[in-house]
Amino acid sequence: MGTHLFASLPARLEVSGDYIERLRQNKRPLGRATVTSVTQEPGWYPDPDDPSRTRWWDGGAWTQVDRPTERTSPAKVMLIVLAILTSVAVVAGVVFFAFIAFVLRVSGPEDPGRDARQILFEDDTEITSCTFDGDVPQADIVSNAPLAAGDIVTVYVDFLDDGEILGSGAAQLMSDSLSERPTAVVVPAAPLEIDNLSCELRRITVE
Repeated sequence: MGTHLFASLPARLEVSGDYIERLRQNKRPLGRATVTSVTQEPGWYPDPDDPSRTRWWDGGAWTQVDRPTERTSPAKVMLIVLAILTSVAVVAGVVFFAFIAFVLRVSGPEDPGRDARQILFEDDTEITSCTFDGDVPQADIVSNAPLAAGDIVTVYVDFLDDGEILGSGAAQLMSDSLSERPTAVVVPAAPLEIDNLSCELRRITVE
């Protein structure tokens, strides 16, 4: 819509006496003309006398109500863009650090309590058999890691029936000499009735 609204309105225009009187008194007129037949909807439109302002058109004539034309300066646009970019950067940073924290929690560093010898026993110790001794289930343990003087290595074993853990037991690895592989026999801490026996090495501690 151009500066002069009336150029696009199918209207019959005529100069009003009120308009001429206002010119004589050197006062600002309500408009350049009185519209006697228009189809333009009421609303805010550029002021015919001052393009820097908008004036309310009531559907039949200009009113005395006007206001400055709202314009977004380049500086204001830049501030809006910077605010949006800052918000996006903050959200991205929060998501990134949350992801890093999750990864560290899932695959974090080795437990400080697990020293080199404990890791050695965990890697080189296995269950060689899981059978019954009479009615008592037992797991035979062998380790390829040598025992050092003063080592107390305890192995913990779970006893399962069709994949369900029914009980557990623990025993210390022992050897007759430092050159022999240490072994242990683990039985449940309490009597168990198991039909389909299986054994799992749960953990190892070294003191």
